[in-house]
Amino acid sequence: MQCRKRTGPSVPGTCQGGCILIDRNILFAVNRLASLSLIEKIRLLNSFNTGENFKDLSRFELEWILNRKLRIRKFNIRELLEQGISDLKRTESLGISWCWYGSPSYPSILKNIYDPPFLLFWRGTLPPEAVGALAVVGTRKPALEADRSAFALGLDAARGDIPLISGLAAGIDGSAHKGVVEGGGKTWAVLGTGCDIAYPRQHRKLAAEILNKGGGLISEYIPGTGAARYNFPKRNRIISGLSDSVVIVQAPVRSGALYTADFALDQGRDVYVHESGLYGRKSGGTASLADQGATVIGALKDIYPNLTEAGHSMNESYGLASGSTGDAGRHASTMMSKELKGSLSFYKGRVQY
Repeated sequence: MQCRKRTGPSVPGTCQGGCILIDRNILFAVNRLASLSLIEKIRLLNSFNTGENFKDLSRFELEWILNRKLRIRKFNIRELLEQGISDLKRTESLGISWCWYGSPSYPSILKNIYDPPFLLFWRGTLPPEAVGALAVVGTRKPALEADRSAFALGLDAARGDIPLISGLAAGIDGSAHKGVVEGGGKTWAVLGTGCDIAYPRQHRKLAAEILNKGGGLISEYIPGTGAARYNFPKRNRIISGLSDSVVIVQAPVRSGALYTADFALDQGRDVYVHESGLYGRKSGGTASLADQGATVIGALKDIYPNLTEAGHSMNESYGLASGSTGDAGRHASTMMSKELKGSLSFYKGRVQY
């Protein structure tokens, strides 16, 4: 699908004197100023980057730096600094890693999107930048075939050592993560909560398995942030931002997964839709994307043709099931070989291989 890439904001790379000299408490305090853009936050750091001058910052001085009026009723810099100190202490006490936009550890692929997060938190690891990641997302209430397809994409991603990113949500997201875990691969979940809170609750075990396999839980929200409806569409820009390609498996017309598709197009990512999500009442969004030019895939090998152990698309699976005796024999032989190798998986009533 043709992208409509926009370049990232023109933002100074570091504050005066380099990021190492910035008071970490100030970074967390500035992060609390949610009404400020990334550019404005860094502009503030360039002017007030030590505890001594920051704690005396007045509302008038801040508005002069921003060249606009603040859109908040109350501004108490000392209270803000105390909140920042508390946020930092909580983050460190939980053993959660973090970086800010000017840190060397900040993902470079994320720096180049529109509106990248000021602070980034994670448990486990961050996706490797040397290998392009794949995002797989979709509706929380998929049709059975689409749910199975998401699992199969995850399974193939694990076999091909392709980093897979999704949102840990119920439905398509969770199934894609489960496929990767089943295949022994690494996957990363971008959360709409703090990365210390696995949401939804039924995916707590899945979150633990993601960490055990060497993946990670990522968030722009400070630890302790609970589930809020408006946080989830916003986090979708990070899912696509960390990826090279995005697959929308199934999405109705009002699905949040379509936000991810829009962000991906703005960021210059390749957008695909899965054939299993093109039909039925839950597929209006994916069908619309296909009509607009998104490439339709049936399996991961349609994106990565060099996969050595790629699974079958739906059409291929149906063909094997309804084909000749020779086809059935080859199918049975393949399944037996996979089972002996321990690489045969079962998911929701279907063999995945």
